[in-house]
Formats: sequence, structure tokens, C-alpha cells
Amino acid sequence: MKIPFFILTWALLSCYSIAATTNGLVSIKLLGTPIIALDTETGSGEATIYLHNDSTAKADIMLLGIPTDAQHSVGVKLTFSGSATAAADNYPVSMAANSTISIRMTASDFSDWGDANVDLVDTLSGAKIGAIKLTRGLSLSPDTSPGGLFSLSLIDHETTQLTLRNDDSRSHVLRWSLWSSNSKLCEGHFILLPKRTSVLNCTPELRWQLGRLGNLIRPSKKQGGYQLRIFSDVTHHSAADSSPAEETPLKMIPVEASVDYFSPTTQKTFSWLTILFVLTLGGISSLILSYLLPNRLKRLDVLEKLEALTKSIADLSTRIDSKLGVLVRLERSHICDVLRSRNALSLEFGSVLSQVEAATTTLAMRVELLHLLDGLQSRLDKRLICDVAPSSLVMIEITLQKVTTTLEKNQPTAAELDAARSWIKDIADLIEGLDQPNASFAQELAQEIHTIVPHVSSLLNTPTFTNIDKVVPGPYRTIKSLDPLAQTVEPTFVVAYDLAFNKIKLMLDYVSLVEGTNDPAMRARLKHRESKLVGFLQLGSLQALASARLLIREMRDDIFPERLIEALAASPAQVSISIDPQVAYEQARLDFCVCFHAKALNAAAARDEWRCSWKFGDDLEEKGWSVSHYFLLPKTSVLDSLPKSWPGLKKIVSLMKSEPKTFNVSARFEDANGKPVVDPTSNNELTVDRSIPVRRTSLGNTFGERTITEGIKLATALMIAVFGLMAGAQSQLEKLDILPGLVAVFLVGFSADSVKNLLTSKS
Repeated sequence: MKIPFFILTWALLSCYSIAATTNGLVSIKLLGTPIIALDTETGSGEATIYLHNDSTAKADIMLLGIPTDAQHSVGVKLTFSGSATAAADNYPVSMAANSTISIRMTASDFSDWGDANVDLVDTLSGAKIGAIKLTRGLSLSPDTSPGGLFSLSLIDHETTQLTLRNDDSRSHVLRWSLWSSNSKLCEGHFILLPKRTSVLNCTPELRWQLGRLGNLIRPSKKQGGYQLRIFSDVTHHSAADSSPAEETPLKMIPVEASVDYFSPTTQKTFSWLTILFVLTLGGISSLILSYLLPNRLKRLDVLEKLEALTKSIADLSTRIDSKLGVLVRLERSHICDVLRSRNALSLEFGSVLSQVEAATTTLAMRVELLHLLDGLQSRLDKRLICDVAPSSLVMIEITLQKVTTTLEKNQPTAAELDAARSWIKDIADLIEGLDQPNASFAQELAQEIHTIVPHVSSLLNTPTFTNIDKVVPGPYRTIKSLDPLAQTVEPTFVVAYDLAFNKIKLMLDYVSLVEGTNDPAMRARLKHRESKLVGFLQLGSLQALASARLLIREMRDDIFPERLIEALAASPAQVSISIDPQVAYEQARLDFCVCFHAKALNAAAARDEWRCSWKFGDDLEEKGWSVSHYFLLPKTSVLDSLPKSWPGLKKIVSLMKSEPKTFNVSARFEDANGKPVVDPTSNNELTVDRSIPVRRTSLGNTFGERTITEGIKLATALMIAVFGLMAGAQSQLEKLDILPGLVAVFLVGFSADSVKNLLTSKS
């Protein structure tokens, strides 16, 4: 009867187990973790393993190698051999107590690549003694320079080639992937032929991250930590197995690489542009702190002085002639325009500022003199109310005219202004001395009276003088009472004798006019106004004396206000408004005058009997037959029209053509009683009108041609300085991280002497 095989095996194992147990506690262990390196050609290899018996009894075991990695251990055969025993896969071992033995272990027919694990077990007891590692590596190496290490420059979506060399005599079907930490950059499949090289094409697809913006400024540096992982292209794991990323590679090759999101051309361009921008920003910041801000402060100082002058000019009263007021206002406006015509960063700002400061100082002197003159006029008006010798005012009027003529000049010199100041002081002294005794004046008055008395005596018998002297006997009696031998007039009677002397001269003028003409019409006109003259002479005020003088002047001209009314009321009117210069520009002085077509009327004293009032169409008014004025045009911009509809294009074209703006200028008249002068026929007020087109100027235009030219000069000079700093700035950026590097580049531009001295050397 035959015994079944499995029963026999069980019986044998039981016997061995009982025998081992009777020999005491068995403790066999494998020393270390042996590795068997398999030949890359045959898939076979062997190694010596060491077993140690820790027990105090003899131990008998049966060794068996069991592969645990089904993926890479297909077909592997494991055998053991000793010095006196043939190789076997179930290998009996007998070990003395506390002993160590060596056994030769052979692995063959390993058909895969990579690593496999083998458990060493005792088939008698079923215990695991240890683990052994099998490894069969690919004979692959980078086909590179003698360093034997891949050095790659990877760019997003650009292909980079890696070349592998196969030293085996057999082909391999593999797949590969390039990894950075836990991130896969690229992958692919390839066939590696025997003793040949193969090219791997890596086209990385990088994810966008905000940190990659720094890659625009400079490229990444090459560094290690990258791996080229080689896998078998035959996949043995199931869906339940680990993911490919966790799959054990057949070979891992270290790689040194730089990974850039942007191409070198893009990096270089953007890097240079960034450096240029940051350097320029640093240079501009330097100029702002060292040049722009100081210049703006200087400009503000000048503007504050001009603002103070503006208020001072506005305080001038109407006693100052309109020409003088317009002149200083225009000068102030012109200074402001010149100051604003240069930017604070302009290369010419320093010289322009010096000119403006000098002009402001001169203007301040002129305004100061005008205020002194205004004050003198006020004091003189108050003195005229008191008893003042009329002849003593002549010198004051002459000196006042000299001061006015000097201040009316467009560009008076410092010497002329000093002379005007001296004359104003003389006028002040004369006004203060009006009520003080003046021996020289008293002597001159006595001499003049002695001279005029014989002339009066020769006209005593004329009917004209006789009639006037009967009505106004005082003047002749007064001068006749002066002792013919007197060399001077007593100070107490100077005013009375001087007033009588001036009235006698007017009476003699009238007598000469009446007695000196044979024209009955003219004589009738003179006689018609005799009563008016007599009325003025009967009064003792200076104003009445001035009115009598004006009437005598009208009699000499034989032109009276009625003639002026006839010219104004004529159809067409024999009068018009004249303007000088003929072409009007904004912020330019214009002289207006009401001119009669008859030249005799323009010089007639009758005009002084009226007051002429002007309106210029800009809510400003002046008084006088001849006045000065200037126009201000509203500051408009082409951009004001852009939000509007298509009709706004007309305004844009109008601004581009600088079409003039028209102002309606009108003059009206008031008689000596302050009533409007009217047409005696229609009783309508008489006025004169004219339309004045005022053209725009480019002075002070912020975006004029000069500003553009200055900007080009500044940009060119700044770029020359900045380009000279580019190389040093690039080295700063390469040595430091992105943010510290940009700060360093900014400081290079900010602290460079070439930028700091760029404008200050031109001032």
C-alpha cells in the first residue's frame, strides 16, 4: 500500500519539529540585509549570506527563498549551496549552539529589471529568518560631457533633449519621467537599442504661479534635486496597486537643471526694461528731491511775492491814471506767464527764475512808487480845500507829470525809478510847504503883479473889460493895492494876491479874445458865455478858477460841447473808437481813445468838460477819453469737448485754429453836471461802440512747443545718464534676490552723481 505524498511530507515536518523541540529553543537569524547584484546580461548572480544561531541548543532547519515582489521577480530561481552539499532550492542546514555559518545563495533567470525582495524562511518551522534584496540595474548613463551629469535648461512649452547611452547588448522598452521634488515636469516612452544612444524630448508644461513673475526679471539658476526616473514599459500592477508616481523606478539618474517659465529673449528684454524703469525711477526720484522740490519752493516764493503785488495793485485808487494801473497789472501777469513757461525740471529754469526775480523786484519798486504817488494825490486833494496860492501848484503839476511819464515806460531802469522816487519826495515837500511862508514865491509874485498892472491899465477903457470889472471888481482892486515899490508880498496876503493875479490874467484873456475878432458870430458865441465866466470869477475857490481856465480854453478853440454833440449825433456819426495797436492779443496792453473825425475836436478843451466812461465787455470799466485795458481769454482745453457729441468737433477745430474772441467795447458820456449826454433831437443817450477781436497767444501754454522740446532734452539727458548705469545695475540684480536687487538698482539710480548733476550743472 502506497502512502500519499502530502501525508509523508507532514510526517517528516512533524518529526523535524519534534526533534528541534527536544534540542531546546531554536533562534536562527540572518545577519544584515544581503543584496545580490544580478548580471545585466544573464539576470543571474550570487552572494554569501550569514546565519547565526542564538540558542544554546543545536538547530536543524530547511532553507527556502520565497520572492515577495511579483512585479519584478517573474521566473526567478533561488538555490543554496555549501562546501559539501550540492545546490538545492530546499537546503538543509544544521547549526551548533551559538554558532555562525556562511551559505552561498544563487539567483538566476531574473527576467525583469530593478529590485526584488526575497524572504528567507525555514520550511520546517514555517518561521521567517530574514530578507534578501535582488537588484538588476540597467546599464544606462547620460551621454554628456565627462562630468556624467545632465545639466538642463528647461523652458515652459519648449523642447529640451536628453541623450541616454545603453551599454547593454540587448534592447529595452522603457518609459521615463523627469521629476522636481513631487512635481512631474515631463515624461515619455522610448526603446533603448543595444550599444546605442537614445534621445528623450522633454517639453515641460509648468503651472502658472505668482512667484514666476520674478522669472521675468532674471533666469533661474541651475541646481540639483531633479531626477530622471526610468521605468519598465510593461506594467504589472493592478488598479489596486500603487500609483505610477509611487512605482519603484528601474533607475534614477540625478539631474541638474534650471526651470524657467519665460524664454531667454523674453527674460532679457523684460529684465533690461525693468532695470531701465527702476533706474529711471531712481534718477527721477533723485531729481525730484534734489532739483524739482527746491525749484518748486523757489517758484512758490516768487508766486507769493506776486500775489502780494496783486493785492497791492488792487489797492490803487482811481486817482492813478488807468494806463499806469494796466501797465503794472500786465507786467505782473507777464511775469507769472514767464514763470509758468518753464517746468521746475527744465534745464533753463534757473536762468528764467533769476529773470523773474529781477522783474518782480523792479515791479515791486514801481508799485511802491505808485502807492506813494497815490498818497500824494490824496494829500494834495485835501490841501486844495484850504487857502492855497494857485501859482504854487504849477511846480507840483510839472513834477507829477515827470513822475507819471517815467512810470509809464515799459521797462524803466533802476536809475529812472530812483529819479522818480526823488521827484516824489520833492512833491511831498512842496505839498507840505503849501501853507508855509515862501519868500522866493512872494518876491516872484510881486514882480509879476508889477508887470501886469500897466497892461491892465491899457485895457481899462475897453467896453469888454469895463463890463467885467463892474461885475467882478475885486481882482483889479487887489493887485492895484500893492505898493508899486514893494519888492515882495506880505506872507499873510500871498494867497489873496495870487488868486487876484490869476483872475486878472483870465479877464485879460477874455478881453483879448472879444476885442481881437471881427467875426460877429464868434463874438456872439463869446458874449453868450461871458456870464458863465463871470460866475466862475466871482468865486474864490480853486475849483472855480480851474473851471474859468477851462472856459477860456474853449473860447480860444471856439469849440464848445454843442459841437461835440453835433458830431456824435450825426448820421453817420463823426466819431469812432480807435485802438493801438491795431491787432489785439490777450494779455497785451491796448490804448483806447474816442476820436472825432475832425482833428480840431480831438484837441478841443471842450472834451474836458465831459467825463467818458468805458465798458469793455468783460465786466470791467474805465473812465477817461484815453484809457488802457487788456483782455483775458478763458483757459479752455480740447479735452473739454471730447465727452460731447459730434458738434463738439467744431470747438476742437476752433481751438486748433486759435480763432479770436470778440469783445464789444462801448463809450458813453456825462456832462459837467453828471448827466448822460443825449441827442437833442431824439433824446437818446449818445454812445460809441466797436467790436474788438482778441487773439489768443501761446505764452504760458503748458503743452506748447517749448515744453515739448524741454521734455525731449530732459528725457535725452536722463537716458544718457541711466544707460551709463545699466551694467552696474545688472550686476546688483544678479547678486541679490529679486526684491533686494530691485531696491539696490533703485538706489543706484537715486545716488548716482551723473543723475544728480544732470540739471544742476545747467542752472
